[in-house]
Amino acid sequence: MAASGFAIATALNQGIVLAGLGLLLSSHMDILIYLKWAGVAYMLVLAYKAWRAAPSSHQQAGSISRARIFFTAILVSLSNPKVILVNMMLLPVYISADKPLAAQAVTILCTGAAISFSVYASYAFFASKFITRLKSKAANNVVASIYASAAGALALVNR
Repeated sequence: MAASGFAIATALNQGIVLAGLGLLLSSHMDILIYLKWAGVAYMLVLAYKAWRAAPSSHQQAGSISRARIFFTAILVSLSNPKVILVNMMLLPVYISADKPLAAQAVTILCTGAAISFSVYASYAFFASKFITRLKSKAANNVVASIYASAAGALALVNR
């Protein structure tokens, strides 16, 4: 269900960019600076939480509703500003000025959703195979280190 939610969110994010939000953001670059520092702070909070977290107990498969998983995946993806930024950089490469935009948009949205579904379904499959190894204090510390490193790298970027 999460993979389906991420696929829907991918299409929504691409639709937002194709509808013109990319142009709006590009004319107000200072917004991106604030988003960058908000992202740094958010990743540091995630790193702290992961470092302090106790290993998770094994949760039964049916304990969380499918609808909640689906909508949480959509919300997580839609609240990630990196997705909009990546789409702002990539989508113009695939748009041809001499062809109808609607047909190109449908193709891009469907392709993006299919790729997103495939990637997140693969994540879910491999996570299910390694679930016992992923629920340890060492795994939490690795995740915390990745978040902290990403926050540091983002903070060092000039723009």
